[in-house]
Amino acid sequence: MFRTSKDFRRLCKERVASTFAALGLEVPLFYDVPGHQYAVAELKHRGQIHKIEVYDDDVVMLAGKSLFECYMRDEWQNEDTLISGFTTRLTRYLSGGSWEGPNEERLPYKIGAAFKRLWRR
Repeated sequence: MFRTSKDFRRLCKERVASTFAALGLEVPLFYDVPGHQYAVAELKHRGQIHKIEVYDDDVVMLAGKSLFECYMRDEWQNEDTLISGFTTRLTRYLSGGSWEGPNEERLPYKIGAAFKRLWRR
């Protein structure tokens, strides 16, 4: 399903940067976290600091105690659908909308994504 590689991180960071550029926003800079297998970019939006974390096989955003992630089954088909799902949500959110899309039934997949993240750390 996933290559689980630095290629995912590189492609994801490029697509996130393109999302910010397309919206005319300052593109946040990613940095690798020493001793860990992920990169982080920080930005301020809606008065809060947000952190986008890109792993070898996942991408999430954190703001305070809020977690922004992909959780729909169709977003988890492959690397491209995961990155596309994240950047679609990010575009909607940065444009003033909600992270969630219309008519989403997200609970089962969101729970699975949370367990996956806990297992990795």
